[in-house]
Amino acid sequence: MACNIAAFKHVLMNVYFEVYVDHSALVHIMKAKTEPQTMRIQKLIEKLQGYSFVVLYHKGADMKVADFMSRHPDNDMDSPHEIIPIAFSLEDLEEIAMEKPRAKETVEQCLSDGN
Repeated sequence: MACNIAAFKHVLMNVYFEVYVDHSALVHIMKAKTEPQTMRIQKLIEKLQGYSFVVLYHKGADMKVADFMSRHPDNDMDSPHEIIPIAFSLEDLEEIAMEKPRAKETVEQCLSDGN
């Protein structure tokens, strides 16, 4: 989760977002009010403190793309971009902005920055 968020930090910084995981314990860890018991979890939480997000549980089988990539016998992990786009076109970004009002500000910022 932390690696995925870091990979898209240029998009996710200063934007509220939702993270869907199929590991229910992770949801409880991220919502806990007490100090994490292990140093590993403390470091994970520290890495993610600069982001505004919530972790939500979804059954693994309900997350089709993630489920396909982890279970499909023909998947080629050397080329996941064949399943998931590695970039969005200008038209894709404009469509996302129209469909998802919460994403509009981020899309407009990306477009104005020339990214």
